[in-house]
Parts: sequence; C-alpha cells; structure tokens
Amino acid sequence: MIQGIRVIDFHCHFPNSGEWFPGYKLPVVLSKSSKTNQTQAELWRKAYNFPEQRVEIRDDREAADKWYEDITKKNIEKVVFVSGGGNQRLANVASYHPDRFIAFAHHHPFSKKSAAVLEHDIKNLGLKGYKILGSALNQPLNDSSLYDLWEVCNSYKIPVIIHFGILGSAGGISKGININPLVLQDVAHDFPDLCLYLDPHPI
Repeated sequence: MIQGIRVIDFHCHFPNSGEWFPGYKLPVVLSKSSKTNQTQAELWRKAYNFPEQRVEIRDDREAADKWYEDITKKNIEKVVFVSGGGNQRLANVASYHPDRFIAFAHHHPFSKKSAAVLEHDIKNLGLKGYKILGSALNQPLNDSSLYDLWEVCNSYKIPVIIHFGILGSAGGISKGININPLVLQDVAHDFPDLCLYLDPHPI
C-alpha cells in the first residue's frame, strides 16, 4: 500500500531463459539474444533508470525470492505474472509466494485442446487468468474455433488480457489480422460478461 492506496501490478513477465510464450512462433528479432532486442532493452533501461548491473539468477526459486523481496520493499501488494515459460512453470513460481504472486495461463489459444488445457490449469494449477499475444496470431480471435475457449473464460469469470498493436518495439510485428482490438467485436457481443482487458501497444 502506498499513500493508503493498494498497489497491484497487473502485468509482469517472469524471467525466463527459454520461450516466454511456448507454442507461439515469434520472429527471430523478438528473441532476447537478437541485436535489435538488446538495443531496445538498453534504451528502456536508460529511459526508466534501471540499474546497469544485472544480478545472475541460478533458478526460479531464487528469482521468485528476489521479486518478493523487491515488491515488499516497494509496498506492492501483489504482482500478476502473465507469462513465464509455460503454465506449469508459472504455477510453480506463484506457489513460492502465494500471498503476493498471481499466475496466468499463457498457452497458445489455437493449440490442441486449448480450452480443456485452460480449464484444467485453472482448476488444478490455480491459474487466475489468461494472457494472449493477439498480434502474434495468424488466425483471427473471432474465429469460431475459439468459442469453447471463451466459454471456459466466461464460466470461470477469469480476466483475459490480450496484447494488441505492435509487438517487440522497432523491428517487431506491426501488422496482422489481430493488430486492431475491433476484431473482438463479435466475441464481445456473444459473450457480454466476458472479462476482457485490452493491452494496446500503439505504433
């Protein structure tokens, strides 16, 4: 709590040496090792006054503990991790500090049995929401094949946060079938109670 206001960071990405979003086919330019990505990261570091020296982390538990220590020091009540290398891995991370950490599912919406996977992971892994990289999909979010997925989201009343617009800063994805959130018009009409959070990244 800061000045009497509860602070919850609703959009965090847990550090991951592999894929942030398993199942997505992202351009090479978006990989953490690409020159473009490293250049953008350095610009962000300077713009937000992040420390230059980075701490070496041995494993997820150590990373989770450092996150916990940092948010406690800054009086942040909770953090929501929307990605972190897979649903099971992120659920494990959240279990280290369940009083402060919340984990979202982030598997590919068009993957096999995506709706069943989401329902299983909500019920059995304790995941509290769903994150989708809309800009990275080559099928529209209003495709009828996703309606089972929307049904699960709606039934469990979980928040669904969807990335729209540019993905990966300069050199990343800047066009595509789901760049514009208006693609959700039919979905929003058919599921008026669906808890959608639009995550726009304008060019």
